[in-house]
Order: sequence, then C-alpha cells, then structure tokens
Amino acid sequence: RDHAADAAERFAVLHAENPDDPLVAFYVERLRDGELGTKIKMTEK
Repeated sequence: RDHAADAAERFAVLHAENPDDPLVAFYVERLRDGELGTKIKMTEK
C-alpha cells in the first residue's frame, strides 16, 4: 500500500472541502513536491 498516494488523495479532498485552510494547503504542496518525511525545511522568511 502506498501511504504517500493515500495521503495525497486525502489531502486533495480536504483541500477541495476547505480551500482557505492554510495548513491543508501547506501539506498538499509538500506532498506534490515529494516531501514525505517528518522534517520541515523552512525556505522563506
């Protein structure tokens, strides 16, 4: 079972239901970028 694909699908549904939720949008973007780990690298200040 591909947990990353499951997560991407579930977050896509959450994002469709809550398009203004910044945390959901953050994780949708992370998954699209292939970020699958638990560490979050902050790239903007």
